[in-house]
Amino acid sequence: MTSDEHATIPHRAGPSARAVLATCVVAALVLLAGLVVVTSSPAPLRALGASGVCGGWSDDEAGRDETRMSAGFVLRNPSDRPVTLRGVRATWDSGLRSVRVVLAEKVRGSGTGALMGDTASVVDGAQVLDADGTVIAPHHDVRVVAEMRSRSLAHGGHLTGLRVTTTGPLGTLRTQDLSDVTVGMTTPGSDVC
Repeated sequence: MTSDEHATIPHRAGPSARAVLATCVVAALVLLAGLVVVTSSPAPLRALGASGVCGGWSDDEAGRDETRMSAGFVLRNPSDRPVTLRGVRATWDSGLRSVRVVLAEKVRGSGTGALMGDTASVVDGAQVLDADGTVIAPHHDVRVVAEMRSRSLAHGGHLTGLRVTTTGPLGTLRTQDLSDVTVGMTTPGSDVC
């Protein structure tokens, strides 16, 4: 083969060059789609009426279980998009032995402040909701009821936060820690809360 014949053979891109180009195009599209989804994802949920609230039964309330107190507050979706819940878990301090979290439709007329009492009175006839699958509409809220049980001989205890899991971009799960939730209970005759 002469040097002139070499010059006329067209150069072809190998399969590896095509694969690199295709991978770059797909990666760019995925990044663009992710950017659009993330920028349009809902704002974090907010807990209202759940900071610095404490309650307990008085000594003269016969028939009450003095080791148990429920506190209700509001979990709000401030965004323009619905938020789908996938789970709500509580954290608590050493004064409590357990916390059971119940979600309910917001009770009309109760506002956003905390309510203290037993679970039935805090829910007050509202429909109880499943923590997995409940959708909070834009600019709406649900009531969170935290039923706290104190440890034996404890004078008081506190719910210290909520971990809320929601559906995120592209079907992923997003976790948000609400650390400003500080509702507590005290036992009768105790001034510690």
